Amino acid sequence: MRTLIFVPESAPPAKVAQILLFGAQVVAVRGTYDQAFDLCAAACAKHGWFNRNTGTNPYTREGKKSCAFEIAEQLAWDAPDLVFVGTGDGNILSGLWKGFAELVALGLCDRPPRMVAVQSGESTSIQRAFDAHAALQPVSGKTIADSISVSIPRDGDAALRALRDSNGFAVAVSDDELLAAMRQLARSEGVFAEPAAAAALAGFVKAREQGRVRSTDRVVLVVTGSGLKDVASARKAAGEPLVIEPELGALDALVRTGRLQV
Repeated sequence: MRTLIFVPESAPPAKVAQILLFGAQVVAVRGTYDQAFDLCAAACAKHGWFNRNTGTNPYTREGKKSCAFEIAEQLAWDAPDLVFVGTGDGNILSGLWKGFAELVALGLCDRPPRMVAVQSGESTSIQRAFDAHAALQPVSGKTIADSISVSIPRDGDAALRALRDSNGFAVAVSDDELLAAMRQLARSEGVFAEPAAAAALAGFVKAREQGRVRSTDRVVLVVTGSGLKDVASARKAAGEPLVIEPELGALDALVRTGRLQV
């Protein structure tokens, strides 16, 4: 199957390398995610190509709802109280909600969870619309979390419906809070997450501080992507290594000055 992928030129090199390695053709667009999305849609319309874009192709939601099935199965068909999802276009959130709603309709779960959309930086169109009880409006989309960096969410209306139907909520976190969540996930759970994936934890921490999560709540954080996809952001979160000459004296100097903790 021939595959053509449109990405913003700013996409992390590791992600682009993965796509190329699997054999896809990649077009890097000098512009934002939204501009790459729109160019892809226009090209599909002109050339009759199959458009797989999020928010356009219904198969994406059908695929992502399977994550809800796995969560419910692994929890012995007792749905969690809250599910936190890093949210850009809104497709994962709407897909998960569709899955949980179907499980309830089938009688496999007694109740669905409350869904929580976590957005980052200035890419907070869904959070702003939900809190203001208003329609989606374009935002700058600026955030280090490239996977959720969007100006106008392409599946945003469905994501808003998921939040409202589930009695959920939305929370915004800063890029610094994302970096802190990346460190915490790796050091306490052994999970190496990219910024957009760590958003689930950052949003949970923020919501707990705001009193929106009870101590008795059972919570699932959906960690959506590996940190190997965005090594530059991982280095921002982790810091730089200590560089020395290959001499024991140089190592001892690090210990003596307290730069190396032993």
